[in-house]
Amino acid sequence: MKVNQREKKKAKFRMSFVFLFIIASFAACFTFYMKEDFDVSKAVSEEQTVQQNAVSEMIEEADSVKTIVNPVQESARADDTYLSEILFIGNGQMKGLADYKVLTSENCYFDDNLSIAAAAVSAAPYISRAKYSAAYIMIGSADVNSITEDSDLNGLNDLINAVRGTNQDLPVYLVSLLPVTEQLENEGVSNLAIDEYNAKYLQFANSAGVYYLDINTMFVGNDGKMLADKTESDGIRLKREAYLEIGEYILTHIGK
Repeated sequence: MKVNQREKKKAKFRMSFVFLFIIASFAACFTFYMKEDFDVSKAVSEEQTVQQNAVSEMIEEADSVKTIVNPVQESARADDTYLSEILFIGNGQMKGLADYKVLTSENCYFDDNLSIAAAAVSAAPYISRAKYSAAYIMIGSADVNSITEDSDLNGLNDLINAVRGTNQDLPVYLVSLLPVTEQLENEGVSNLAIDEYNAKYLQFANSAGVYYLDINTMFVGNDGKMLADKTESDGIRLKREAYLEIGEYILTHIGK
């Protein structure tokens, strides 16, 4: 009888050991599973953070892109000193801006035969002379009758890049051509051609992300021609008051 009791006790001990082993194994597996689950969750969370940061950067980059509205609308008037800080490249008709001290002559380049193709080279000494707050480009008088496609204006890219140099944020304004008098129309320069040129100028400004300053409408009469009281007797050179008006227009039409 005693032998049988010892055998029963021995069997009971072995069953307890197996039971404890199962519990311990289960606990270890559960702990391992929870650890793996935590690591996966952590990885997913980190990936989501990276994606969110990437999206945030894209949004910030999109917000930083300046939206340009052309033609430039009227704005708060800038200080008069602004006119002494800008570069102006234009045809000979605009020389009065320097002659009448509207602009600083050292910051201006004017040429009666200024063309798109030659502007970047001919104006180079003025472009590199100083640092400017903005650049104004008014060329095309020599190109009006030859511009047939928008692609003909692509030479302006070279000029814009040259003007900006290392400062790619420099504001650039393309300035519309002025209308001509009836006398000049009879000599072969039509206001219709000028209007078509200005329209292509505007399209180019929009595609290139630069400003377009419309001073044409300031001087055009109901007949579509230059207002007679705005020019000297030659019908080309503007009167002093007209150049002052252009200066004031620049000051009150700053791109945003």
